[in-house]
Amino acid sequence: MSLPVLLTRRIKDLIENAVEDGLTRIDAYYLMSHVLGKSREYIYANPDVKLSFLQYVHWIFSIKRRKRGIPANYITGEREFYSINFLVRRGVLIPRPETEILVDEILKYNPDSLLDIGTGSGNIAISVKYHLPACRITAVDKSSKALRVARKNCLKVFGKCEIEFIKSDFFNSLGPRKFRVIASNPPYIPAGTLKVLQVEVSRFEPRMALNGGSDGLKAYRRILAECGGYLEDDGMVMLEVSEEIIKGVVDLARRYGFSAVAVKEDLANRPRVLILRKL
Repeated sequence: MSLPVLLTRRIKDLIENAVEDGLTRIDAYYLMSHVLGKSREYIYANPDVKLSFLQYVHWIFSIKRRKRGIPANYITGEREFYSINFLVRRGVLIPRPETEILVDEILKYNPDSLLDIGTGSGNIAISVKYHLPACRITAVDKSSKALRVARKNCLKVFGKCEIEFIKSDFFNSLGPRKFRVIASNPPYIPAGTLKVLQVEVSRFEPRMALNGGSDGLKAYRRILAECGGYLEDDGMVMLEVSEEIIKGVVDLARRYGFSAVAVKEDLANRPRVLILRKL
């Protein structure tokens, strides 16, 4: 830090020092907002406010962790997704803004039942339930830690557990049932490229939520091979994809008796959600 500790508890000084020390301005404002429990607008409007001693200690601890590569959302323990504030913890994938497109498409279809495969923090299932209260939702994940976080998020949003959470490796523990929509944001990063990801992703986010196998298609093979028996006759399968693997997913879909209904793009005009129907 460039200024003496006891002379620099003003918001604007602390933020500028952190930026000079290597933090991005986005991270500096985000962490300051968390430390103060105030909005970014408050920080902009009150740059000369001084942190209390405890706030200052919290700030120093937070920026040191961020400089070690720990994602800012793991430091604050939260992430906003679809205008809902979700709890996030180490061992659970941090929700990405691009996944909101998948929620958009589910809501447009307005299903009465949904299966969310690999629910993680529960962000997809809970966002859909929030906007479609009558929808019967089951969410599965093979990670006990992820399911604990998802249940906590459900209780936080609804006050009670409005979603059925099941520990299951894909469909293994589901039993006989059918759904109008089966949705998933599965791991799709080819194993060989995991090492070139940003350090904060490769070191701190759960590998099993990222690793898509040698070609990035491992999870899609399981989903498309097995989901037909769990899909209603007029149902849809909605999958998050990337530009690099979408052709492979479409080819798999055809092999397992599905046709592509639509491909939805993200803000960068890249394929992000693939919508399939059983032939």
